[in-house]
Amino acid sequence: MKEENNYTDLFDEYIAGALPEDKKLDFENRLTSDAAFKADFDQYKKDLELIRMMGVREEMGEFIKKASSTNARSRKLRYLIPLGLAASITLILLLLPSESIDNRALFDQHFSSYPNRVTSRDGSLGHDMAMNYYDQGLHKEAIAEWDRIALENDTALFYESISQLALGEAQSALSKLNQIKSGSIFASPAIWYKGLAFLLIDQKDSTRYYMQLVSPDSPNRTAAVKILDWLK
Repeated sequence: MKEENNYTDLFDEYIAGALPEDKKLDFENRLTSDAAFKADFDQYKKDLELIRMMGVREEMGEFIKKASSTNARSRKLRYLIPLGLAASITLILLLLPSESIDNRALFDQHFSSYPNRVTSRDGSLGHDMAMNYYDQGLHKEAIAEWDRIALENDTALFYESISQLALGEAQSALSKLNQIKSGSIFASPAIWYKGLAFLLIDQKDSTRYYMQLVSPDSPNRTAAVKILDWLK
């Protein structure tokens, strides 16, 4: 059984502010140094937000408590909590009417930062530093660095726009995304992120337009179709 399946208590305690100061520091250091751990924590927070929104947090909390008991059967259940949680959320999403999910929740469900695919640097120390912040999920710091060096190539424009989206700054992100050239390697993924930006500011027609443009070969095509279904 993989270690990440046993993080529930740790995540619970951190969210509740119950970790001792030294363990809290270790936790936050690990978020910056362990990408898989950070991804698990980010998904955990998204799951909690969906649970809060759907009004089932207490019921799921009771399930988690029961699954945390010391008997052997419950220990087995505990390892299944992340999968069970995801399955429960999926089932709820299918059964509830679409109005039960607002734009922000749908955005949070589908947004993730674009991976760092930069293979050649432009020689700017500032750009390297900004990408380092980006890789750590320190989006405010990344944006500040890009703004400081005023770099306007497609790479900087694209990754700064993703940082802005991660902070909920949809209009600023659109301003950057709209400057990316049609022949850029970032032109195709920019379509998906434009759709998400318009979703965040509740521009349904524009969201629909860009989600329809997401390529069938895109890894985001399935999510785009789900959003289009939600918009019907």
